[in-house]
Amino acid sequence: MAAENYLFEYYGADFNIMIDVASGPATTTSAPNLRVVEGSWKTWRLDVDPAVSGLEGVRIRRCVSASGGEHPDGNLTPAESGPTLGNMLMVGGAGDLYQIAGGYGVTSRFYSAEEWAAMRAEWEASL
Repeated sequence: MAAENYLFEYYGADFNIMIDVASGPATTTSAPNLRVVEGSWKTWRLDVDPAVSGLEGVRIRRCVSASGGEHPDGNLTPAESGPTLGNMLMVGGAGDLYQIAGGYGVTSRFYSAEEWAAMRAEWEASL
């Protein structure tokens, strides 16, 4: 199967992902919330379902118009994809995902708000 490497930016954090172009990724009519830095299709959306444990709750989907083409909002600008909401997505080398300062992270499961508060307190105490 053919795959294409993408460089995405999400709230100021860059991450690479190989996307299988042969099987056709799931699509959505929602406006894009990822900025494509490198990659042929410009309109993508990151959807995270905190009710679903682990990476199964994370989806990167193409955003399409009613006619099936790229979403009319197009690619995000660097300003639109900047860290304006006070959080960012970080992707570790093993594919682990983390949203820093927003309240959750993903390794094999989502962390609760209480677990994040405890970890942040430990980090701040160690500074």
